[in-house]
Amino acid sequence: MKTGIEQIADERATHERKGWTAAHDDGHDDKKLAAIAVNLICDLPDGWGLSENAKMEGGRIRQLVVAGSLIAAEIDRLQDRNELL
Repeated sequence: MKTGIEQIADERATHERKGWTAAHDDGHDDKKLAAIAVNLICDLPDGWGLSENAKMEGGRIRQLVVAGSLIAAEIDRLQDRNELL
């Protein structure tokens, strides 16, 4: 069984294969990547990024893996732009 960090790394690689590259992520300068990750982690109400059905697909571990990959993407995006939080 893969560790959580291995699953997150695999998810990030999947994003790259789908064309969701660093250049793509730069288009989300409104903190949307992090907001969707929070949605997945906290099961926030609809309207915060994903529908209820989308949040539930794949179960809780899948939600956390995707959230982790989105947080990593947001960190990379900010570092690439040399932004400070």
